[in-house]
Amino acid sequence: MEMSTGQVVERMSADTLLVEDAIGEKVGKTIQLLSTCVGGFAIAFVRGWYLALVMLSSIPPVAVAFACVSIFRARLSSRMQAKYGDAAKCC
Repeated sequence: MEMSTGQVVERMSADTLLVEDAIGEKVGKTIQLLSTCVGGFAIAFVRGWYLALVMLSSIPPVAVAFACVSIFRARLSSRMQAKYGDAAKCC
């Protein structure tokens, strides 16, 4: 597959922004939120195990919703990059 110069520059620019977003403050925030969640469930099991079990049952639906949104965003992102590539091709 051959690419024009505009497509190559656009792809490199978009990929650089994606990598920057991935290793920015999101990693630290993710670690913080996961540890807060685990710590919260540990305290919940100590204080009231029955309610903690009920809350634990809400995790699978949330995980499924997160997976669906992630798949949708990935498809949308790839289509967006293809459109940007097509736009760069004409110039």
